[in-house]
Amino acid sequence: MSEDRHLVIANAYPNDANLYNYGFLHRRVKKYLDAGLAIDIFRIDTNEPVLRQYVFDGVTVTTGNKTLYAEFVSTSSHATFLVHFPLDYIIAPIAAHRPTTPVIAWLHGYETLSWHRRWYDTVEDAQFINRVKSLRMHVEKNKVPFLANLFQAEDLDIRFVAVSNWFLKHSVEPDAGVRVTNISIIPNVIDTKIFPFVRKNPELRYKVLVIKPFTSYKYANDLVVKTILSLRELPYFDKLHFSIIGDGPIFDKTLEPLRSLANVHITKAFLRQEEIAALHADHGIFLSPTRWDSQGVSIGEAMSSGLVPVSTAISAIPEFVTDGRSGLLANTEDPDELASYLKVLFESPETFTLMSEQASIQIQTSCGPQATTDREIELIKNRSLGRNRDIHDVDWKVAYSDLEEEVFSVLRYFSERHDALSQTIRQI
Repeated sequence: MSEDRHLVIANAYPNDANLYNYGFLHRRVKKYLDAGLAIDIFRIDTNEPVLRQYVFDGVTVTTGNKTLYAEFVSTSSHATFLVHFPLDYIIAPIAAHRPTTPVIAWLHGYETLSWHRRWYDTVEDAQFINRVKSLRMHVEKNKVPFLANLFQAEDLDIRFVAVSNWFLKHSVEPDAGVRVTNISIIPNVIDTKIFPFVRKNPELRYKVLVIKPFTSYKYANDLVVKTILSLRELPYFDKLHFSIIGDGPIFDKTLEPLRSLANVHITKAFLRQEEIAALHADHGIFLSPTRWDSQGVSIGEAMSSGLVPVSTAISAIPEFVTDGRSGLLANTEDPDELASYLKVLFESPETFTLMSEQASIQIQTSCGPQATTDREIELIKNRSLGRNRDIHDVDWKVAYSDLEEEVFSVLRYFSERHDALSQTIRQI
């Protein structure tokens, strides 16, 4: 095998049955291949007892369980390991068998989050307190020590990439308790060829698009429902059109309150990027509140196409959406404010048109290929790039400057659930 081949390693990759699964990684791989890099992909799947391959969108993916992955790495002659989500079982075989091979590890969120940032994963669990305790114990006992050591490792040739500055300074470093050395800030790529800017007809401001997974309360799809319901009082509500597309375990339950509305069109499906781009062309506003995000790729894709984003001023979202200029950002857990911002766009075609243009300009500048995958390719080719040794302590004041907002989001969510439950009991 030629020394210029590079191995992408991840615990998931898109396939025909799950188009959203690590789509951000597939977009990178396509750009790497277009640039002439020789790329192989290994997807670790605990349910794969034998090595097999499948092809997705022209890309060949090798898949196997952890044991097969370790064997694969031990006999590998790849020039670089490109790791997405540096989990212990991914790094361990590299450290054991190929410690001198350069590693670039991308940090996205799942693998670095402390237990308290994942409260939304426990809200529907009947054993809520026990679930939180279990999550905290696992993270503090296993994940945090592993990451802290990895970020300061001297026995591996490893560099890191974080997808946003907010994510690094407010989540990765404070949750691990150490500064991360040898790190670059490079967002996930927004493919401007698939999502080019097309000037919007002002009439499209009445057409609102929602494309989201329904796998976790992190995605705040319940706020989408509340926002749409609160708009019913508008005299022109029947003129509005809402398209909601997605899938996941909480899809049907979450969207049930909207099914009686004639102007809300619900589609349970995963979409390819070309299908998403077609929907972008037929809508003017992208409604996408969130409870946590290290970047917000789907928002960025919509912005690139010229949709005006209406989202939440939380985590990394303000790093990519300038409130009042390239989009509108509501406070956390506030569907009424989300609705009021939609109303601003409905009632002002001038504001809509200006924000549409600014949204595309901002995101294509910050997340287009030149600012993202082109930089990653240089990082892969040039081993001297991305080297830094920041030995200062974590800036805790900066790191937790938004913790109050995060806690407020949790408390308000459960307060509303308590009020709803109390009302139900009184009715009984």
